[in-house]
Amino acid sequence: MRSAIIWDTSVLDVYLQVPGKQTCGPAEDRWDKERIDLLVRQRQASRTLFVMPVAAILECGNHIAQADCDRFRLAESLAQLILAVADGQAPWAAIADHEQLWSSEALRQLARDWPSLAAREISLADLSIQRVAEHYARFGYAVEILTGDRGLQALAPPGPTVERPRRRS
Repeated sequence: MRSAIIWDTSVLDVYLQVPGKQTCGPAEDRWDKERIDLLVRQRQASRTLFVMPVAAILECGNHIAQADCDRFRLAESLAQLILAVADGQAPWAAIADHEQLWSSEALRQLARDWPSLAAREISLADLSIQRVAEHYARFGYAVEILTGDRGLQALAPPGPTVERPRRRS
């Protein structure tokens, strides 16, 4: 079965080593650079598709622009990643595959759905990441949201179900 990992801002920040954001997740499930690098190597070997939602790119870019460090160097690192995503360089999914997620009708649906979710403290970025995950699940991918945020992790779609043939009596 094909699998896809949807990246969240929290792990992207850790992956790029944005100052003040070098770890994420609860103490019993902490993500650091070493753990993410290991996961990347393992999942690349198993041909997992890596998906970078626009929301994660934008939020990480904001964190870099506000960081107290060599912002140019970090911005260059994110820019290289954006280029790989834009070009669909393996293991990254091409961002063009997401264009239907940002159609006029999809944005209208996002606008209708989000206010009640905001009342439950679900951000617009998290909702958009959930929509990306659902998009890949519809195409038969086993989807995982790579995040340090358990609330966002809980929004991941259930795995694809495989119907088993029924026994004949």
